[in-house]
Amino acid sequence: MKLSLSGLIVGLAVLFIVAGCSGKGQNQIRHVQAMNSLNGSLPVSLESLEELSEAFYASANKGNRQLSYTLLERIRQAARLPEVRQYGTQAGWKAWDSGVENTRVILARNASSLAWINEAARMKLAVDVLINPQAPLWLQYKEVMQDDWNRVRLAWKSQTAGHAQAALRQLDLYDTHAKRIELAALMQRPEAFTIDLRKRMDYVRQVLETKDLNSGSSTNVTTALVSLEDAAESLFGRKEAEDALALQVPQLSGENKVGEQLAVLYISAFVMGILAFSGWRRFAYEQKHGSSIPSRKGR
Repeated sequence: MKLSLSGLIVGLAVLFIVAGCSGKGQNQIRHVQAMNSLNGSLPVSLESLEELSEAFYASANKGNRQLSYTLLERIRQAARLPEVRQYGTQAGWKAWDSGVENTRVILARNASSLAWINEAARMKLAVDVLINPQAPLWLQYKEVMQDDWNRVRLAWKSQTAGHAQAALRQLDLYDTHAKRIELAALMQRPEAFTIDLRKRMDYVRQVLETKDLNSGSSTNVTTALVSLEDAAESLFGRKEAEDALALQVPQLSGENKVGEQLAVLYISAFVMGILAFSGWRRFAYEQKHGSSIPSRKGR
């Protein structure tokens, strides 16, 4: 009887932990599940989704509308499987479904391939989070977006004719990169972080548009930019972004100003090109180990 009672207590405790009482508990469970990637125990369906997202990105870059539409439908079906949805977050999958439907509309109305290339990049980064949660590629955009932010600030501070419009053009680039990582971020971060970044970015745009029409103090613009920088810092997380960068990008020696500028340029070029390189991680593995990367099934 004692054994049965103890077993019942333990069982109830485990059930309580698994069920969870808050979003935080669910996120912790998903994190533990995602850690399976380190042991090569990812479900075949998730590996299949990764391959499909890479193929979809490649077909989008080639402008192959028919193949892209076929692949998108396969992606939609693969992403619906329960063993796939146990990874990521509820907000992330909600945004994913919305993005898939939006891409279907884009393909159906014969829009420019650039429109669905952007969606393909967002999906590929999101799947990368599920496959490689410890060092996802989207975290490397921290340096890129910091560079974008500096360009906005410098354009505004120039105080030359049309400086507000120049700052707005730089903000558009920041916005493009923010949209590209948003889906991946939602798969790994609380939704509030991405909402906050969007709100502060919209506010920067608002005050820049106002200052473009009216002369006066630049205090509001400066304050808005600092607020945007803080939101980005919260979204990326300083340590996690630095760790991800260290794992993926070779370190550059030198601590002088020129070295720092070269580092930013290198990172920007690296991140922009990495999505177009299918099987990049296999390439990195072969460079390090001198042999092909083993399949996850055989690990």
